[in-house]
Amino acid sequence: MDLRDIVNALPVHPTKKIRKRNRSDIARIVVHGTDDDCTPLALARYDTSPGNHISVDGCPSITYAEMFMKDGMVYHTAPFEWITWHVGTYNADSLGFALVYKCTDKDGVDKFAPPKKALEALYSRLAEVCLKLKLRPSESTIVGHRE
Repeated sequence: MDLRDIVNALPVHPTKKIRKRNRSDIARIVVHGTDDDCTPLALARYDTSPGNHISVDGCPSITYAEMFMKDGMVYHTAPFEWITWHVGTYNADSLGFALVYKCTDKDGVDKFAPPKKALEALYSRLAEVCLKLKLRPSESTIVGHRE
């Protein structure tokens, strides 16, 4: 697994303050699918811009702590201490991980599975992060966005 830290290369909102937490406050990892073949930079620009799908004023930072690309590359995009806006009322105690791929067909039906290399990188990184954060992997600590 190739992990690249690009936190300092990504834009943040010009006026919104990024709220922070202790790593010990993290209780779960929420896995998302982007339904788009975007880059971390493009997503950070979208997330921090006015009028995105989360906030009319833009989010303080990129919404995911890590992004898993189709080729297995993993980008660390936000410090785990940052509270990113990815899952509503659970943001304060959740990390957001995103599989970057197109999952729906032309009719908007969720039809396509994540690429194998992205899933392999996700599984490896989930194990590593759970050990680092002392999270016991279970149905309540690793969840999908809609769970």
